[in-house]
Amino acid sequence: MDKLTISRLGQEKIIETKFGPKKKTGVQFKEYGDIWHDIWAGDLKEGQVVEGTRASREYQGKIYWNFNLPKKDAVSNQTLESILKQVTTTNLMVREIYNKTFPSKIDGTNVDYPTPESEGIDSEDVPF
Repeated sequence: MDKLTISRLGQEKIIETKFGPKKKTGVQFKEYGDIWHDIWAGDLKEGQVVEGTRASREYQGKIYWNFNLPKKDAVSNQTLESILKQVTTTNLMVREIYNKTFPSKIDGTNVDYPTPESEGIDSEDVPF
């Protein structure tokens, strides 16, 4: 990725795309002199340093330049690791709650739940 300094801004245009309206601006960078670059971003200022990748494209026999900023929704490895840690912790907590709620289902032991007979109640006397 290149870090470039904006030396001049062109007119900002709103372009309708299949994802909704996007801001497109022509910019010149101090590092590339009079070469104009298209950049899909708004809120740019002269003197601002931006980081991204520079790419050329040909249109009707002419070379045009784009400057692509990194995507804002790109998820870093650190973010993914943090999410994985939270999911793992939640899974362990749920398993612990389940083990305490249903012990016979997890550890294979039989739990002796009281029966009417063990409590001294005649099952014939139960009204339901």
